[in-house]
Amino acid sequence: MEDFSKNVKMFDSVTNEICELTQKIKPLNSTLKQLKIRKSEIQGNICEYMCNNNIDTCNMRAGGTLVYKETKSYKTLSSNDIKENIMNYFHDHPDLYGPGGVKSTEFASHFIQYVFSNNREINVKTSINKLNPI
Repeated sequence: MEDFSKNVKMFDSVTNEICELTQKIKPLNSTLKQLKIRKSEIQGNICEYMCNNNIDTCNMRAGGTLVYKETKSYKTLSSNDIKENIMNYFHDHPDLYGPGGVKSTEFASHFIQYVFSNNREINVKTSINKLNPI
């Protein structure tokens, strides 16, 4: 019980320190956010110009080089994307049937149910939060 009491006091102390630092950092985070937005807008303008004029590199007077490159990546799949793609696949292939002659859309629905409900691992996380008195 004594260790528990010490841990509660330390938790409270650390929580209070985090709150104090968060309050001190807020103005800097706001400024940083505005600078990142501004940088992103300028970057978009530069990329558009470099792309339209077939410029791969740009030497800067202050030193350094800007290099234009395109990188392609796949969008992250959400569960809705996966469900929609499965349904579209079976809709586009009506000749496919599931076990026992089930229509392809019914098979797709059962397949989606199996993947997203029956076979999913469940993770449990625990946490505590300090509620300040009113």
